[in-house]
Amino acid sequence: GHLARFAAEQGVCLAIEPLPAGSGTNFINTTEQAFSFARQIGSPGLQVNVDLGTIIENGEDIRRIFTSGHLDLISHVHLSEPGLAPIQKRDIYVRTIELLKEIGYQNYVSIEMLKFPEVKLIQGVINYFRGIIKESCPKES
Repeated sequence: GHLARFAAEQGVCLAIEPLPAGSGTNFINTTEQAFSFARQIGSPGLQVNVDLGTIIENGEDIRRIFTSGHLDLISHVHLSEPGLAPIQKRDIYVRTIELLKEIGYQNYVSIEMLKFPEVKLIQGVINYFRGIIKESCPKES
């Protein structure tokens, strides 16, 4: 709690990101545990990075994560795969973008992958998410 309070006093926040138990961790392995921990600390200086790779690996319910009243705790959303592998085309990414729009999420969303030398792979991933966003969030005329 001391670090979270100090961060808040400085106008910044620390963000905790759950990692699945399969990655060798034994503390805050699910998104719900991360939210619970942040609520327990109770400071705006501690928020949660919502990581799709963790959600996919754990088989977590994406709708529950984004509609359970935790919007105030989300600092960042990572569009990622388990183990930070290259992004695969999955329905969960479409549903995530739609849910973020539905709940009025205004913070950052980023693609998180390991470093890959193939520029075409990276361009393909960026174009994939551009397409999802254009479909999910068409500009109003």
